Amino acid sequence: MFVGLFIYSFLLWEAWDCSTRKYLRNMNTALSVVDYIKKLHETPPKVSLSMHCYHMETYTTTSTDSNGNMTVNTITVPVVTYRETEAVNVVSWQDISTPLSSKDIHEYQLTKLKLKQTCTGDDNLTQQRNRLIGRNRHRDALYNSYVDLEIDGFKTHVLSFVDLDKRPPCVSGGWFWVANLTFFPSLPYRIWISAITGKIDHEVHKAIQTTGSPP
Repeated sequence: MFVGLFIYSFLLWEAWDCSTRKYLRNMNTALSVVDYIKKLHETPPKVSLSMHCYHMETYTTTSTDSNGNMTVNTITVPVVTYRETEAVNVVSWQDISTPLSSKDIHEYQLTKLKLKQTCTGDDNLTQQRNRLIGRNRHRDALYNSYVDLEIDGFKTHVLSFVDLDKRPPCVSGGWFWVANLTFFPSLPYRIWISAITGKIDHEVHKAIQTTGSPP
């Protein structure tokens, strides 16, 4: 019984996190999608720096089965001991994304757009990041640092229909959950969705100029 509940919970979690659900959440006409991408290109970026310091810790657990056999399990996990975030003062920016044309979207009746946001910084940004690292890198044995980009309204998965009136009735969030709640039809449903759609990867790319210090 417990194993069955665990498998059921895992499948529901996997369905919630899968790309098919994300596409079906953001479904619109091709013209609206082109306008949405254009708006992302025109939206100013918000940039920050983040860093965390950590070390690795190893834990050992033992378990004994019904026959008295002992199993030793060892796991090593990161333990974060410090975090810091710093704003970046963007004084000017330019969108250098490759244009996405209406023709690209209209090639298929149904198109998946997988979106990525990236930015290119100047020397000032590099120096600001190095200062952040320099004052914190000795707080623990290891560290990671990131340049974090935010574009208002950005979504990673968008589904475009040339004509929503011609959309198959079962291409919807409701039918997606019906397929997943009945277990076995879920995989064929996702395969079918993938088979009838075109796919486009698009990068929203901003080039930024900064002051090299927080605002």
